[in-house]
Amino acid sequence: MALLDEGPRSATARAVEPTSLLEISRSDFKVLLDQAPLLAYAMMRVLSSRLRGTGALMVAQLQHKNRELADAYRATITAVVNTLEAATPTPAVTPGGSPRSPRPSPPAWACPRRTSSSSRSGPSCTTWARSG
Repeated sequence: MALLDEGPRSATARAVEPTSLLEISRSDFKVLLDQAPLLAYAMMRVLSSRLRGTGALMVAQLQHKNRELADAYRATITAVVNTLEAATPTPAVTPGGSPRSPRPSPPAWACPRRTSSSSRSGPSCTTWARSG
């Protein structure tokens, strides 16, 4: 890569047996690519494939982390709601004498929407609004 982007080398190698090496300078490499455009094209194909694979891997890792964060966020909200409910029990009858109404659903900001393409299962926000 250093020959292509003129940056520092990003990898090292160690031979485990006697080895012959060939070193090519940047100027000689440029001449080689000018004289053999099919070699340059083949190198671009390999680099593009590797870049595409790296991008796909990064997207998959980010999606996994996003799922973990969303699960942790829902667990935190549930824990906070449960703690608040335990600390302030609500009477079965309101002070006016009428039976209490069911708890409302959590606010929209506390319940990220799932897309229709989501295949994950688990508690939804409607399960938070338990009946008393």
